[in-house]
Amino acid sequence: MNSFDAWQALPWIDAKDCLRLTEALAHFLWQGCAIAALYAIALLCLRRRSAEVRYVAGVLALVAMVTCPPLTLCVLAQWESVFVVMADDASRPVAEGKLAGRDSNALARTTDVRPVARQSFAEAAQQPASAPAVSFPSFYEAQRTATILAWASPYAAVAYLGGAALMCLRVAVGLWGGRRLGQSCVAIDDARILDVVRRQAARWGLRVVPVVAQCGRVAMPVVVGLLRPTILLPAVIVSGLSGEQLEAVLLHELAHVRRYDPIANLLQRIIEAVLFFHPAVWWVSRRVSIEREMACDDLVLRASVSRWQYAEALVRAAELCAATSGHVPRAALAATGGGRSQFQHRVRRLLGAEEPLRLRLSRGTLAVVLLATVLSVSAPAWLHHFAVAAPQAAPEPAKAPDGAKADVAQASGAAKDSATQDQWRMRILAIDEETNRPIRNVRIGVQLGDETTWQDGADNGQTPLTLPSRTPRYCYLKIRADGYVPMRAFWRNSKDAPADKLPEEFAFPMAKAATVGGRVVDDEGKPVPGATVLFSAGDSASHQGRRAELSFSKEEYVTDKDGRWDCNIAPPRMNHGSINVDHPDFGVVPGNWSVDDKIDELRDKSYVWTLKRGVAVLGTVVGPDGKPVEGAVLAIGELNVYPDKGPFQKTDADGKYEFKRVAPTVDLPPNANPNNRMTITVIKPGFAPVMKSVSLVGETAGKTHRIDGRIINFKLWFGKTVRIRVENSDGEPLKGAWVLPDDWRDTRPFMAMRQFGIPRETDEDGIWEWTWAPADDPIKYDIMASGYMDVRDYEISARNNLNEVTITLKRPQVITGRAIDAETKKPIDDFVVQHGFEGFNKEPDGVYWATATDARGRNGHYTKSMSMPTHRGSYRYRVLADGYEPAVSNSVPFAEGEVTLDFALKRQAE
Repeated sequence: MNSFDAWQALPWIDAKDCLRLTEALAHFLWQGCAIAALYAIALLCLRRRSAEVRYVAGVLALVAMVTCPPLTLCVLAQWESVFVVMADDASRPVAEGKLAGRDSNALARTTDVRPVARQSFAEAAQQPASAPAVSFPSFYEAQRTATILAWASPYAAVAYLGGAALMCLRVAVGLWGGRRLGQSCVAIDDARILDVVRRQAARWGLRVVPVVAQCGRVAMPVVVGLLRPTILLPAVIVSGLSGEQLEAVLLHELAHVRRYDPIANLLQRIIEAVLFFHPAVWWVSRRVSIEREMACDDLVLRASVSRWQYAEALVRAAELCAATSGHVPRAALAATGGGRSQFQHRVRRLLGAEEPLRLRLSRGTLAVVLLATVLSVSAPAWLHHFAVAAPQAAPEPAKAPDGAKADVAQASGAAKDSATQDQWRMRILAIDEETNRPIRNVRIGVQLGDETTWQDGADNGQTPLTLPSRTPRYCYLKIRADGYVPMRAFWRNSKDAPADKLPEEFAFPMAKAATVGGRVVDDEGKPVPGATVLFSAGDSASHQGRRAELSFSKEEYVTDKDGRWDCNIAPPRMNHGSINVDHPDFGVVPGNWSVDDKIDELRDKSYVWTLKRGVAVLGTVVGPDGKPVEGAVLAIGELNVYPDKGPFQKTDADGKYEFKRVAPTVDLPPNANPNNRMTITVIKPGFAPVMKSVSLVGETAGKTHRIDGRIINFKLWFGKTVRIRVENSDGEPLKGAWVLPDDWRDTRPFMAMRQFGIPRETDEDGIWEWTWAPADDPIKYDIMASGYMDVRDYEISARNNLNEVTITLKRPQVITGRAIDAETKKPIDDFVVQHGFEGFNKEPDGVYWATATDARGRNGHYTKSMSMPTHRGSYRYRVLADGYEPAVSNSVPFAEGEVTLDFALKRQAE
C-alpha cells in the first residue's frame, strides 16, 4: 500500500476532502497576502483618521481572511461541476433546459461528459492515440491530476487540522485561565473606586456595571469575562497610583467593556487559531490589537482626562510593575502583544508627538510572505501545464492485462467494447433533470442477484463501473444522491428476445425529491412511537419510455413520539407505493400493502395506519397416530394472502408451535369470506396439507382459547398422489417445466410454502408428481415452461386423479414489428413495448397496463413474447418512447404464432 492509500485506509479521513482542503489552503496563501497588502495601503491612507476607523478596517481585513477558505471551497466545487462537461470539438458547459425529447443515452452522447476528474497521468498516457485528448482542463481539474499535490494533500490536511486544534486548545486554556482569575480575585470595596466605575458606566450607558477586584496574579489592569466582565487590578496599582491616575487606568478598562472588546478579542484569537499558518494573519491581528488600545485611549481622553495626566498614569503603572517584577512585562507595555516601541508610540501619541505610521515586517516574516506569494501565483501555471502536456505526450497504448482487447475508437462514435472478454466497462452519469448539470456525491448500486453492491460515485458526476458481462441475465443499476429521488434501471436478457446490451455510457436524469409521510396509531387513535415503517414508492407515469425510473423499495423509517414518519426521497409525481408497519407491542403485518389510492393523503401527511393488538396463536401438530410431528411448517395468511417471507413457524420435538403476534391489519371487504379472514396452513412432507381458520374475536368454534391467545391444534393425515405429464404440441415431454399448486379453498398458501418440500419441476420424462397432496378439495395449478404458453388455473382433484393428467403446452405468441417517427419515418432508437389487460373500468382507457414486463426495443425493432393467457382472450399493446406520445394498438387475439405490429409515434408538443 502506498502512502496515499494508507491515509485513505483511516476511517476518519477522506482523501477527496483532504485534497479540497489543501487546495483551498494553498489558495489562501496568496489571498491572505493580497488582503494584508490592501490593509497596509488602507492604513497609509487612513493615517490621519482616528484609531477607531483604522481598527474597523483591520477587523474587516480579518473577516475577509477567515471567509476566504470556505468561499474558495465553494468556487472550486463550482468549477468542477462546470468544467467536467466538455464537448469533443469545444469546451462548453451542458446546455440548459429539461430532458424532454431526449432519452438518457442520447443526453449522454449529446453532452459528451468525459471522465477527466478521475484520470491520472498514467491513465492518460495509456489512452489510444485516436482517443480525443482532454482539452483545456480547469485549474481545479489540473490540480486534481497533479500527482505531488494528490500525494501530499492528506499530510497537509492532517498537519493543518492538528495545528488548528492545538491553537484552539490554546484559546480554550486562555478562557479557562481568565475564568480562574475571576474566581480567585477579591472584590474591592473602596467607595472612591466603585464610585468612579459606576459614574462612568452610567455616562457611557453600560447595561452591566463591571465588578472591580484585586488580583495578585495579574501584572496590569485587565478585563476578564464575556457576559459579566470583571476588571482585575494588581495590588501594586491600587496602592501605588494616585486617585486621578487610578481613575484614568479604570476608564481605559471601562472603554474596553463599552466597545465589547473582550468578545472581539476572543473572535480575533479564534481567527488566529484557524489561520495560524499564515504570517499575514498574525500581522493584521497585531495591528488590530494596537488600534484597539489607541481607540480606548481616545475614549479616555474624551472623558475629560488630561493627556499629560493619562500619559503619566500609563508610565507610572509600567514603573510600578517593573519595580515589582524586576523587568517591564509585555502586558505592562501595551497589553496588546506589542513591545517597547508600541508603548512608546502610545505615550508619544498622547503627548502630541506622534510619529508617522511605519509598517514593519521582520526579515523572516517578509521572506515567508514573498515565498508563499510566488508559489501561490505560479502553482496554477505549473499544474495546468502538467495536466495539458501529459495527454499530448501519450505513448503507444499499453497492452491490457489478462488478455484484454484494446479499445478501438470509431469515427462514427458508436458504442464499443472497452472491456476484457469477460467484463464490460461503462460510465454512469448523474445529471440534474432540471439543469442538466452533473450531480456530485452520489452512490451507485449494482444488483445482479439478490444483493446490491454499492460504491461511491465520482465527484464529477460520472462513475466508471466494471460488470462481469455486457449481457447479464438480470441487472439493476441504482443511484442515490442527497436531495434527489433514488433511481434504477433494469436490463434483462433471454434467448427469446434480442440481446439487451449494457451501453458504454448511461445517464440518470435525477429529480429533486419531495417529502411524504403519515401517522401510525393504535385501535384507540393514540399515536404509536417507535413503529418501524417500510415504505416503497415510485413514479412510472412521468418516465414512461425511459429505462431509468424513479423508485425505491422498503426504505425504513421510525415513528416519533407523535406517531409520525416522513420520507424525504419520494418522487414529486409519485403514483404508486406500498407500506408495511411493525411494532413489537402490536400484531405482525404480513407483506406489503398497496397505498396507490392513498397518494394524496401521503403527500399532505394525513395518511393514517392503524396497528392492532396482537394475540398469540399456538397449539400442537400430531400425526394420524396422535404422536407429535416435529418439523412441520405453519404459515399464517390474511384474506387469502400468504406472504413469501412468512411469518412461518416450525413445530418442536413435542409438536408445539406459537405465533406470538397475530392481528388483522386491514378491514374485511363486504364480499370476503369471514372464515378465511385469517387462516393457518400446515405442511409436512409425507402428510396432506391442513388448513384452519383463525378467529381473533370471541370463541373459536369447537376449540379452547385463552385471554391472550388462541389454541388451535392440528392432526395430519396421509395425502394422495397427483401426477402430471407436461408435453409440447408434438407430444414430446418437457423437462424442467414448472408445475405450481396455487389456489386452494379460495386461498393461496402453496405459492408461499412451496419452498418447504412441494415439488416444482418436471423430470426428464416430463413427469411432475406430488405424493402427499390434499385429498379433499381440488387445487388450481399453473404450468409454465420457457418458450411456451402458460396454462393457468388448471383444476385437479387428488380424490379423482386415479391416473396421470397430461398437459400440452403451446408455443407462445410472438409480437414483432417496428417503431418509427411518424414525421421523419426514421426508426426510434430506444423504446419499450407494454401489453395491457382489457376490461378494467377503473383505468382511464379501460386497460390495465403491465409495466413490470416491458420489452425493450432498439433501432426501431422489437420482439415481445407473450405466454400468459388473458381472461378476455385478447391483449392490447402500446409503445412508449421518451419525447413521443404513446402509440396504442387495437385488440390482438391471444393465439399461438407470430403477429406483426408496427407503430408510428408522434412527437410530444413542446
